[in-house]
Amino acid sequence: DTWAERNFIRKHTEEMRSQGIDRPASRLFSNPAGDYGSMVNERVGSSNWEDGSELGDTWASRNAFSYGKGGEKGSARPELLGTLLKTTDRVVQEVDSVEYGLTDIQEYYANTGALRKAAETAKSSAGRGDGKVGCSIVECFGEDVSPK
Repeated sequence: DTWAERNFIRKHTEEMRSQGIDRPASRLFSNPAGDYGSMVNERVGSSNWEDGSELGDTWASRNAFSYGKGGEKGSARPELLGTLLKTTDRVVQEVDSVEYGLTDIQEYYANTGALRKAAETAKSSAGRGDGKVGCSIVECFGEDVSPK
């Protein structure tokens, strides 16, 4: 194997670029600029859903805005997020503090769970295997880092 063959971000970026996807290296997705929340909590709280894929769709539509280099300041990129979700095999959430605040996402079903469901739906629609996506929660409050 060469270094380029083992660099899956580069490999997938080149594949997407060949498919005509603009700025395919984007990997940081969130809500639209100035907005907050996946709206999954609201749907669950109001019992406004019947199937888990609806929660995944809500998460994906609310988090399809990319941020980063090259003017990425909340650009709507649902095509890129959808393409990336189709290749997702595992979702990992790292909790590295008992301090909850601005940067935490301790909403296990509204973020991690809904992201997992969005990836499973995307994989299934692409015909990738059984469509299952693994999930690991890693809590590292000290020196012991153990996946749960």
